[in-house]
Amino acid sequence: MATKRKIGTATLLWLASLPLWGGTGRPGDGFLSFILLFGFLVLLLGILQLATYIKRKIRELLEDIY
Repeated sequence: MATKRKIGTATLLWLASLPLWGGTGRPGDGFLSFILLFGFLVLLLGILQLATYIKRKIRELLEDIY
């Protein structure tokens, strides 16, 4: 399962970096890669926010137990 996530992340990063390599030559490449990169950054921020929330909840549960 983790392998699929790594492949998906690598694919998104590769697609987002296409304009840096010259893209495919279509004018829309820059906009598409911007959207993909922006979406990827929003996804990362969401994952970080979820991890922080889970960490806080676990800490609260442990404080209640002890």
